[in-house]
Amino acid sequence: MLSFTEAKKHIANLPLILRIETIPVWKANGRILARDIIAAQDLPAWSNSAMDGYAVQRADILQASEQNPVVLPVSDIIQAGSTTSYTLQSKCCVRIFTGAPTPTNANVVIMQENVTVTPEGIVIQKCPKPWNNIRQLGEECTSGEVLLKKGTQLDPATIGLALSASVHHVDVWKQPKVGVLSTGDELRDPRNGGTLQTGQIWATNTINLQMAFQTIGLDSVDCGIAEDTLESTRATLLHAIEKEHVDLLVSTGGVSVGDFDVVHKALADLPGHRVEMNFWKVKMKPGKPVAIGIIYTPNKTIPLFALPGNPV
Repeated sequence: MLSFTEAKKHIANLPLILRIETIPVWKANGRILARDIIAAQDLPAWSNSAMDGYAVQRADILQASEQNPVVLPVSDIIQAGSTTSYTLQSKCCVRIFTGAPTPTNANVVIMQENVTVTPEGIVIQKCPKPWNNIRQLGEECTSGEVLLKKGTQLDPATIGLALSASVHHVDVWKQPKVGVLSTGDELRDPRNGGTLQTGQIWATNTINLQMAFQTIGLDSVDCGIAEDTLESTRATLLHAIEKEHVDLLVSTGGVSVGDFDVVHKALADLPGHRVEMNFWKVKMKPGKPVAIGIIYTPNKTIPLFALPGNPV
């Protein structure tokens, strides 16, 4: 009987063949990067203001203090969306808004709350540090830099980052199609409605597993419920392989040693396919009678996870 750690090593070496596809980044939420994302532009692409305030040349206000305030006339206004390159006049300032490009020679933005506005200009009583309230060109990343590494699972934040760096398409692993099937005469699909009779239970495992697969970026298909007979179990397995064309197969129930646990027998004699069991039984509780193997079809290999029916 394998330890849990040994079982994980066996699973990591199963021959799952992954393919790569290129998709729009805005459709890649939850997908796994197959290649690094490279920034297509500097981010920010130009220096811009992080606050509503006034852009100045710091050299003009070095001596500013409460006892010696500096007054700078406002020479222009720059708003977000402006595409005009602007050079600041000496001993002047410009009114600027959050996200607006800063003048080429400005190195400080003073928050509007920290100045007094007069008809002559703004009154400044303190000189901030260089680049105060300015997001500098390329400070997050530069063009050609690795923005996100292969293997990253994309989410709204990373997708927004990629778009900000002008990345519109990404290479992701094509989602393996996971087939999920349950076994047991007692199971009833809750999506079909109705009420339970004595001895029946809802088939929750398939739904729970599909939701879990969706969470980690996998596509899945419900391959149905097999009755506790060799014929029904074999037919359900063949349907998943030959009709649903799954890349990976997960079953629940029927893997213990009871009279009606027939998954092993069905796998041992699967027409047209060869099944090689990697291991059966892991030293853990619950879940001891878990079986892992490989289904060899004429066209591909399909990793197989035969789980016990206990949902825990």
